[in-house]
Amino acid sequence: MTMRETASIIELRREAGDEPSQGPGKPADSTREVWGMAVPNSIKIPVSFDFVFPRGALFLGVEPVTDFDKRGQGDDQARDKDTGERLWVVRVMDLDPEAGKFTTKEVKVKIAAPQQPVPPESRVPGYPPAVEFTDVTLTPYVDSQRCKGNAPKCKARQAWSIRAGAMTEPAAIQQAA
Repeated sequence: MTMRETASIIELRREAGDEPSQGPGKPADSTREVWGMAVPNSIKIPVSFDFVFPRGALFLGVEPVTDFDKRGQGDDQARDKDTGERLWVVRVMDLDPEAGKFTTKEVKVKIAAPQQPVPPESRVPGYPPAVEFTDVTLTPYVDSQRCKGNAPKCKARQAWSIRAGAMTEPAAIQQAA
């Protein structure tokens, strides 16, 4: 929904006499208006590959995502909730020098595909191949792994899950070849 559509809905509701509130019995203020609209937990924000990996990425490995509810039942690979295809996690190294300042430079990208994604050939012997992802989406979530018991400060943080449609050779390398 665009900002213009949202503004139109707000104006129509005001004309109908429906006043916003911040919840039952709480008056609205000028900074936040709520009419029961919420952002879904599974929102997928489409972004370009260059937004997530501005300096590119090097392929490190790929493995199936395990569905722990199916563990020990033979085929325990997780499936995509929308398409039913198998989920794979591709590990890459972010080449942005700023990426490793606070955490690791290794990033995991999930791909839904019927077969295991295959990386392109490395153009430099002895180095992992450079890769690019298509149809990249970001999903925000709360990482609460740092919360311990009843500690006064939880240290939870917002994190991002990265998903992609496919793994390919970078366009710059394809043009140079």
